[in-house]
Amino acid sequence: MTTAATESQPTPDAAVDPQPEAPVTPMAPEGPACANCAAALAPGQEWCLECGKSTATRRRRRGLRGVGLAGALALALAGGAVAASYAALTDEPPARETKVTTVAEAAPPVVTEPVAPVAPVEPLPPVDDVKPLDPVTPVTPVTPVTPVTPVKPKPKPKPKPVFTPVTLEVGSGALYDPDVRASATGDPQRALDGKAGTSWFATTPPDADMNVGYVLDLGKSIPLKRFELVTKTPGFTIRILGARGAKAPAKADDAAWVVLAEAGSVDAKPAEGAAAPAVPADENDEPGDTRLKLGLAAENEIFRHILFWVSAPPTAGPTVRFSSIRLLQ
Repeated sequence: MTTAATESQPTPDAAVDPQPEAPVTPMAPEGPACANCAAALAPGQEWCLECGKSTATRRRRRGLRGVGLAGALALALAGGAVAASYAALTDEPPARETKVTTVAEAAPPVVTEPVAPVAPVEPLPPVDDVKPLDPVTPVTPVTPVTPVTPVKPKPKPKPKPVFTPVTLEVGSGALYDPDVRASATGDPQRALDGKAGTSWFATTPPDADMNVGYVLDLGKSIPLKRFELVTKTPGFTIRILGARGAKAPAKADDAAWVVLAEAGSVDAKPAEGAAAPAVPADENDEPGDTRLKLGLAAENEIFRHILFWVSAPPTAGPTVRFSSIRLLQ
């Protein structure tokens, strides 16, 4: 290439008019530029940082300016290519390069939107304008409820005791007359036969108390709870005694006898002014019912001999009759 270029050069004697250098057009910066100083602008920049001019008009003609810059750039590139070809042919130094300095775009200023003013707060109404609350109607107190008196449950009636009759053998009854007071007497078995028309009796002189009795031998000692007597001679006084020995004590006042029950004015009202030695234990023993029922004390003890001792005579005279005698366990 060097040899070819040397041969094609003209001789020094030849008169060659030198060609003037083509002017180099500076390259326009890419993107928007200031219309006043051509300084590069950032997208959306409204003020030029170099000259301080507004870029509002420039932005409105951005499209035409871009087309013009592109055409100028194309012409500059074409001129540069022609210049390079000419320099290669004439072996002249290349044209001076034009350095294009790109200015960094500054960040657009931050636009702060004005804050809307706060609406004034309405002042509270004066106290005088506040309406007072309606008075509260007093509540009528509730009348206290009268407490209900609890009804006491009626006590359950006690069950009636169940008694078992004692079997009295024939010949177990007899007259008891230690002082020989009886002037007449009947068959003792008639008080045990259970017949209402028959009875045992004993008669004594009318000059004093009777002091006679009827004695039973049960054959062995057993517990007793109750005594029942049917009689047709009301008004006498009786005492029931019990003994445990094999033989009955000889006297009614013997300490071996245990008092089990007693009653005065049996089946009759006591004589006026006279005090009965004992009151019948059974509330159902009413005058005139011909019956006497007595609960026996010491019911947990056992006895073999039972004595029915008559002290005061009946109201009608000194004769006492036992129509029926019953012992119950």
